[in-house]
Parts: sequence; structure tokens; C-alpha cells
Amino acid sequence: MSVCFVLANADAECEYVNSNLLIPCEGFLMSGSDSPNTACCNGAQIIDKQFQESDCPDREAICLCLKNAAQTLPIDLQKAAKLPALCNLTYISIDPNVDCSK
Repeated sequence: MSVCFVLANADAECEYVNSNLLIPCEGFLMSGSDSPNTACCNGAQIIDKQFQESDCPDREAICLCLKNAAQTLPIDLQKAAKLPALCNLTYISIDPNVDCSK
């Protein structure tokens, strides 16, 4: 029963991550933009804050969504690695190798 809850929660978190971070940051992460725009950083900060304030299942769901995006979308991983510094993020990253269980 709890597995279903976590999976359903993961889907909801991915929708939230997509709309607040991945879509606004598409120009930076997946095309020629040299820096993230304001909407990208604002959305990324929303996700970062939610990650900080969430419990473990929500944190893992956010992490898995970002990890999956890094593994399956044409994201420039070098740019993704710069996003935390450029947008003042503390908790989240877009990394295909992150261990979301920690």
C-alpha cells in the first residue's frame, strides 16, 4: 500500500518539477542559452525550497524525477551542474548518477 502512495506521489512531484523547473529552464538546459532566465531560477528555487521542507518520500520523489530527467532528456549535464550556483540552490541538482535514497 505504501509503495503505491510513493509512486503516485512521484508522479505528482514530477508534474510539479516539470512545470516549475524543467519547462522554464529548457532554454538553458537543452539549447543555446548561456545562462538561466529569471523564470528558470525562480522555479528552481521553488523546487529547492519544497525539497528542503518535505519529508523523505517527497524528497526521494523530487530527486528521482530530476535524476530521470537527466538520464532521459537531452539535458546538457555541464549546464545542469552549474544551475545550483547560478540560481542559488542548496538542495537539488540534476544529476543522472545521484543516489536518491540518501
